[in-house]
Amino acid sequence: MPAPDRVLRLIDRFDQFVDDYKSGPYNETTVRVEFIDPFFAAMGWDVHNEKGYAEAYREVVHEDTVKIGSDVKAPDYSFRIGGVVRPVGCNWPKENRCVILNPAICSKRSIICFQPGIDT
Repeated sequence: MPAPDRVLRLIDRFDQFVDDYKSGPYNETTVRVEFIDPFFAAMGWDVHNEKGYAEAYREVVHEDTVKIGSDVKAPDYSFRIGGVVRPVGCNWPKENRCVILNPAICSKRSIICFQPGIDT
């Protein structure tokens, strides 16, 4: 599946200003609003609950509380499919990483997630 045009535009914009994002006061919330939320929306996720579901039925929950083994975590996002929760944590560009605990959630239609700096 080729990347949606919206994702390609996000990549281009990030590449164009990457030095600013890494050196300035750019923070995690701004990265999530400008890049990560639009990325997941472009991949088919209802990131902002536009369908109006009750909390228990939302596809994406921000700042969720998730039990992983015996630990309780607070991932930036929890993605839900058929009762299965997939947590995702992200960091701002200065840390040069996006931790995806299960890449299968990147797209409802795909099990592939591309991360910066990884050749596929």
